[in-house]
This record gives sequence, structure tokens and C-alpha cells, in this order.
Amino acid sequence: MPISQIPSELSDPTEWLRREFINHKITIKNDPVFKKSLLNSIIRETRMGIRVDKGARRMRIDPVDATIDACYQAKLHFTDYAYADDIDNQIKRMSDEEVNDWYSNPENGLI
Repeated sequence: MPISQIPSELSDPTEWLRREFINHKITIKNDPVFKKSLLNSIIRETRMGIRVDKGARRMRIDPVDATIDACYQAKLHFTDYAYADDIDNQIKRMSDEEVNDWYSNPENGLI
């Protein structure tokens, strides 16, 4: 399912990717186009969350937007990969039976 291109939907993926870059869990290959796009990007906070914006109208940030979408979708693709703070998204992707099994599992610390 694609991520809607509105700040309320992009805030979590943007914050997640920013955290991954900071923690060096995702690294940037030596790509001059992507690096230039990052330099042109500004993170702005709105009442609906954070968003990536252009530094100036003529500058392009498309590679940054595409990377946010692709990395977050890739994260959701792998069912084994998740963070504790992302449990809501994990549960949303589960069937009713998987949710019941997850809540019943003592290893999850819920019972």
C-alpha cells in the first residue's frame, strides 16, 4: 500500500528514516544526485507532523521523497523487521488470528 503524500502520513516515515541515518543503520552510497537532493531538503514541522520541503523553488528533492517512500515500504515488507515503537503498524498488518496469537504469546510481555 503506497504512503499518501500528506504530512500526517509522511511524518512517521520521515522521522524513521532520519533516525536510521543518525544511528547509521541506513547509509548513503556515494551518489552525487542524492547528496545534492539532501542538501536542498529542509525538514519543516507542521501541526500535522514533519515534512521534507525544498530550500528554494528551483531545487529538486525528488530523490529524498522517493527514498523515504522506498525505505519505509521495504521496512514494512519484511515481517521480521520492526521496532518496539512501531508495534501499531505491525498489528495493523496482521490478520485477526495473528493478532490473537501475538497477544497470547508470553514472550511479548503482554500476559
